[in-house]
Amino acid sequence: MLGSLKAFWFPGLMASQPFRVFVLTNRNAKNSQWILLNFTCSSEVGVTMAYDPEKDKMLKNWKCNETGLVVSINQYGDGEPKVQIGPRILSKKDGSERAPVKAGRLTIEDVMWLYDIIDEVKDDLAAFHKPQ
Repeated sequence: MLGSLKAFWFPGLMASQPFRVFVLTNRNAKNSQWILLNFTCSSEVGVTMAYDPEKDKMLKNWKCNETGLVVSINQYGDGEPKVQIGPRILSKKDGSERAPVKAGRLTIEDVMWLYDIIDEVKDDLAAFHKPQ
């Protein structure tokens, strides 16, 4: 018996566009067979929403002066606030900031600094959460 196929994604599929899927039943049995299923893409599936930078908010951030690692609490639109580790913002010899780079692997200095601020990060993240 086939289960319900409610949520799957085909890149480039547009709303109301028909498509076909071949499904193999009883994959390990000798009597397995291919079934052709016809679908029509609903309006909820196959339509992607564009990223809107105006909805992306940084609620709070911390920066390690030694390593340049940035930890922040971010929220997209009305979504759940989340903690982001990275990027690194390193300093040039003249004291100005370079362009941000990926955080990469954490050093012991990064871990010790994160350990020192984690309670504050946790408390602020909890404060930004809206009760459901």
